[in-house]
Parts: sequence; C-alpha cells; structure tokens
Amino acid sequence: MNVYLFNPDSDRALAHEAEQRRKGLPRAVYTAKSFARRMALALQLLPCWIASPGDAVLVEGSDEQVAQWQRWVDEKMAGITIVNRPPAGGDVAYRPWGWCNSVAHRLLARGAAPTGMPLDDGMLLDADIVAAASRLTTVKLHRLIADRLGRELCPPPVAISDDETLRERLTAAASRGFYLKKLYSGSGQGIFRQPPATAGGMPEMWRWLRDEFKRQEAVMLEPLYDRMMDMAVEFRCDGDGIEVDGYSVFEVDSHSQWVGTRIDSRQALHGLITAAYPGFDDVVEAVRQALNEVVPKRYAGFLGVDMLLYRKSDGGVGLNPCVELNLRTTMGVVAAHMGERHGRRGVLSMRNAALAVQN
Repeated sequence: MNVYLFNPDSDRALAHEAEQRRKGLPRAVYTAKSFARRMALALQLLPCWIASPGDAVLVEGSDEQVAQWQRWVDEKMAGITIVNRPPAGGDVAYRPWGWCNSVAHRLLARGAAPTGMPLDDGMLLDADIVAAASRLTTVKLHRLIADRLGRELCPPPVAISDDETLRERLTAAASRGFYLKKLYSGSGQGIFRQPPATAGGMPEMWRWLRDEFKRQEAVMLEPLYDRMMDMAVEFRCDGDGIEVDGYSVFEVDSHSQWVGTRIDSRQALHGLITAAYPGFDDVVEAVRQALNEVVPKRYAGFLGVDMLLYRKSDGGVGLNPCVELNLRTTMGVVAAHMGERHGRRGVLSMRNAALAVQN
C-alpha cells in the first residue's frame, strides 16, 4: 500500500537542510512557515487525485472529519482510503509530496515504520536524495542529455560560486538578460529575473546574491529565453527504474512563478507539444535515460522535469530539455492524472490557498 501525504514545504525544508549540512549541523530542525502550514492543511486531500485504488492518504483531523472526507472521496474516486494515523503493519510505502528530513521526522513521530521511507541511518534522509534535489543537478542532466543526443539543444545552465566570476558572467550576459536561481526552491520561487540592457546595475540583485552566497554554495546563471511554451514531463520512479507518467503544459508569470496547468488527456498534451517540436519524443527518452544515472536508486515517487520551447534568434523553435528537476510531486502530476485518469478538462490553478479547476 502506498500512503500519500501533502507537504508543500519540502523545497524550503531541503534548502534549510542543505544550509545546515554546510555548517556541520545535519540534524537541525526545520520549522514550516505559517502559509505553508495553512496550505498543507487546506489541500491535504490533493494526493487523492494521484493515488491508485488500494492506496491511502494520510491527513490531520478527527475521526469525524476523516469519515466526512471519506464520503467525499468515495463519490469521486473508488478505492482510496483516508486515514489520520499511519497504517499498522503490512507492506506500507510512504509517498509524501516531497521527501525531506522534516516530513520523515513527522512520519516517525506519528508512528510510521521507518522501513517505508528512504532513510539512511534510520533517522536521516539519504544525503544523495538531498543533493539530487539541488539545481546543480540540472548541469549534470544537460551534459548527460547532450551525450545521448549527440548535441547540445541549448546553452546549459552554469553554477557560479564566487563573486568575481559572477560579475564577469553577468557583464557578458547583460545585453541578453538572464536568470539567477537559488539551488533549492520550487514553483518559481528563488528566481531573480534580469531583463536585457539593465544587467549589473541593480543594487537589489547584488543584495540578493550576497545573502544567497551565505546560505548556499552557489547560484545558477541561465539565459533569458524568448518563451513559447512552458511544459514538463512527469516521471514515476520505483525499484524497477524511471518511466514517463504524463505530460503537462503550464503558464508562468513574468517572475516565472506558476499560474496554472492545462488539464487534458495525455494524447492531447503530447500532440500539442510534438506539433511545435517534432523531435520531442527523442528528447524525452534521452532525459529518461539521464535521470536513471542522476536520481538515487532509493528514491520512490513522482518527479517532474520542466522544459521550455523558445524562439531562437534565427526564428526557429528551440527546446531547453531541463529547466529544472523537481524531485517531488508537482501540480503537473496532479493535472496529468486529472486529465488522463479522471477525465477532467480545464486549467488547474491556485486561489487563496485552494485549488481551482476552470473549464
């Protein structure tokens, strides 16, 4: 049995854990922000859309609330059980939204068996999983994807760890514009967008960078693309390897923060992407093979690889095969399952800490 739970703060928890590891404090406690806590409670039934018959979703609530939520779930999808305590005994595997030490500790405190989690010494999450969630992984993935395709599809991201090199790189990139990204963040958070021609002249950018160099060992520098389509390939990982689970096409705002994801069938989404970029399937297979070398074998669950179609300087269509790796479940996974398994159509978005589906 898979036991799902929604912990939307996993990216922030990983950032905290990575910073503390650098300081030699691997067991430092992470405390979720109040808004993340509110979201976790408001959307704790969200994993029902990705769970399969026979699985359970772990929530916080009284037995009466659980009974009420169970009736709601039974009306919409069969075979999903709502529980407010970890199941006792049996073959149980925990599937949080995102793995981090924070959620592992919470599960253990609620009585979950450690055998259902990818723990290293019975207490700590495997260090390889924490490292793989970093944006540094995108550098390695770009190299592996290029090796398999025999060419680079786009300029790869660059990790910069010192102020002098960063100033040189930013000066060279000023005329085109660029993105600076934290090593740990998600859903458009931790991104500084610098438009063309103004690069290097904004004090807030340098304040942001000084703070970031104190917290993490590097920042990512990426080109500013003429965006045509934001999309992702959603994967499922288990002991047998990594396989494609679906596709997503989504919208972001001017700061690259998620706005909404299209809900449609897998065939329709695949057709939309391949119509714009016919060689998409070859790229997806190269990405899948590369992930098998990067994602730790002990990791089990969903992950998403964000991609981008962009207009090249010659007018052609380019593809960035890995804008970032989200080593966690994503809203794209939810939208893909809503469209393919549950027959929904529309746009999935967030309104006041609640999800909305607009037809």
